[in-house]
Amino acid sequence: MSRKGKSGRKYKINLISSVNHKGNHNEHLPAEANVKNKIIEKSQPNTFMQFVTDIALVKNKEFAYTVDKQGFVHNFIEGNQHSVGFSKGQLKKGLTVIHNHPNSSNFSGADLKSFATTNIDAIIAVGKNGKTYILKKGTQFNKKDFLDYIANAEGTATSKSAFVSKVLQDGQRRFHYKYEEVI
Repeated sequence: MSRKGKSGRKYKINLISSVNHKGNHNEHLPAEANVKNKIIEKSQPNTFMQFVTDIALVKNKEFAYTVDKQGFVHNFIEGNQHSVGFSKGQLKKGLTVIHNHPNSSNFSGADLKSFATTNIDAIIAVGKNGKTYILKKGTQFNKKDFLDYIANAEGTATSKSAFVSKVLQDGQRRFHYKYEEVI
């Protein structure tokens, strides 16, 4: 499936074969984040994402959290400069994964595969530039169709992030998910 974008390089999204990333990943106690933020208030949705961004800037690493619908943190993982990973058992139904991208990029192939192949409801990536990418499953989301779509998407764009954005925007209705970019 070819995607036409603004002139630029040709891109394809590579789905990494494993949800677990190699490298040095440290698991922290969820209470570290819950004590800092207690609960994500609906009136202050950026508080927790700011916490993720602030700690990541200090250490220049990826960090990830799983958060339930009430705003409580269940897992708090410290990754390395390029990735952070969970075991599949940590990515349970009803949870949202919130993580940072020190390079401020859009979702990676590994992010998209984790989103599709686990029971999480949503995934959020926060860039150090403040840009936030949000991907939420709809009730009729089909992981196989979504993964086929992503794996076969190719086209040109001004950057890899722009290409991923275009692909995710174009597939929302057809594959039953919602994609947003918040600046």
